[in-house]
Amino acid sequence: MLRLPSNLEAELDKEFQFTQKLYSESALLHTWANGRLLIAPLPPYRQGSIELYLNKALRSTAETVVLLLPCDVSTDWFNRMWQIARSYPDKVQMRFFNGRIKYEGEGQLQYRISSCLIVVRPIEYSNESRERTA
Repeated sequence: MLRLPSNLEAELDKEFQFTQKLYSESALLHTWANGRLLIAPLPPYRQGSIELYLNKALRSTAETVVLLLPCDVSTDWFNRMWQIARSYPDKVQMRFFNGRIKYEGEGQLQYRISSCLIVVRPIEYSNESRERTA
């Protein structure tokens, strides 16, 4: 089974002090409320799943949701998150890695595209802006 590089996980844990870590697509079945969550679905990513993670993070009441996702600037979801991060810089951050992440474990994998870290804290939307981003 693949897993995050231990040095990366330790670095993120030191900064965010996670109360829960979810590594598979089953993360979407959990409630994302309270605490500080690391959501790191492992590749390969199912078509359309990235948008599901992002939508859930944006609606979460957790103190912090940290998503580790593939970074593809040509996608609609990336551009949407970039605009949200620009509009709410204290609530949404996008961080980029120098190079690609090499996952540990059976079938070690260096994913073919770069990854990014998206940090989401609860956003208070007006009804009008919620309708536009939904």
